[in-house]
Amino acid sequence: MNVARAKALIEKLASAVEGEVALVDLQAEARAILTTPPMTPNEVMAKARVAAVVKRNAEMEVRHAQVMPTVLKLKGEGRTLREIADALNGMGFVPDRAKRYSHGVIALMLNRYWEKQRAAAE
Repeated sequence: MNVARAKALIEKLASAVEGEVALVDLQAEARAILTTPPMTPNEVMAKARVAAVVKRNAEMEVRHAQVMPTVLKLKGEGRTLREIADALNGMGFVPDRAKRYSHGVIALMLNRYWEKQRAAAE
């Protein structure tokens, strides 16, 4: 049973006793709460995984927003992807899932940035 929904129903029942809400209106809601199956452990884990991915992606977007101006400046100066990675590592920037930036990570970041720019232009 969904505890939050059950608590809300109890509050509504208290109001019904005081005459503020009709009891008939609460019967369907009570039936829905009582017949809703609880989440299985797999469903709980799936929701937790989705929440973790959403959080990680949001954090990654923030870090990319901090790094991208430097990446674009260095790319505009004609630096190679390896040189950009070395410069970011030298400046103390740390990527999301690795110890150091590599040319591959820089390429992925630039591709993601350009895709967003194209999508925004359309």
